Amino acid sequence: MKKTAFALIIFLLVFMAGCIDVSFDINDFNQEQTTTTSYSVSDGTITYDDADYQQFPTFDSESEGLDTLDELTDVLIETQTKIRLSNVKVETIIYSFPGVNTQSGSAVVFSEDDNYYYIVTNYHVIKSDKRSVEYEVHLPSSDTAYTAVLIAENENLDLAALRFEKTNGMELTVMDLTSRLHTKYTPGELVLTVGNPGELENNVTYGEFIEMIGLESYDHQVIHHSASIHSGSSGGALVDVHGNFLGINTWGSDSSYDDSFAIPSYIVYMFLFNNGLM
Repeated sequence: MKKTAFALIIFLLVFMAGCIDVSFDINDFNQEQTTTTSYSVSDGTITYDDADYQQFPTFDSESEGLDTLDELTDVLIETQTKIRLSNVKVETIIYSFPGVNTQSGSAVVFSEDDNYYYIVTNYHVIKSDKRSVEYEVHLPSSDTAYTAVLIAENENLDLAALRFEKTNGMELTVMDLTSRLHTKYTPGELVLTVGNPGELENNVTYGEFIEMIGLESYDHQVIHHSASIHSGSSGGALVDVHGNFLGINTWGSDSSYDDSFAIPSYIVYMFLFNNGLM
């Protein structure tokens, strides 16, 4: 595909979805991959480190036959719709004298059973030093708030999991957390984010994977990408072109709209597995 076609599709999607402008080459990626299980196991828990990631196979970048602009457009619009159905808003209500404070972010539906949906978000979205705290989940285009219960948290990983009861009429989809679990991210690979920044619901932005990078505040590497995220996007999903989960968006750069960071999928999986949630 020509680079002019790439620019045209990004322009089209920005116009349709209200997303930011980005400029890069779109890569088409094959979903069928052989995964590896390179990690440490001890006492029923798993641990990944940066060396394990380096052992993951590179994701196959061969085209799936997306030979025309229309075909690529259809795939991206389908992915945008799908990931929006896995996104919710989480509101932390903190009761403290003399009033009530709230903080909000996004979350990813990662599992369900007959009674509950289960979501994962950032620890800093639900963090509070007060004992009197409540959590609410808000679905897009709904005025109803659903009470959520905190079921796991890890401040060092900046991850937390909650659950809330199913009710009639909920239209949510479980995010695919495992298809890209043990494959590397490809530099220049198209990525999408979904979240709830500010007053926006289910906002989707586009960018590219740049690199894995180490930061002082984390014991593991994080994903550096260029899809714009803002306050309220924390806890939302980072996905590939097909909607496969890549990570949890955590924060953006104060100095650049093109520098955003996410906790990689294998760290999220480790957190959920070690808490009996996977």
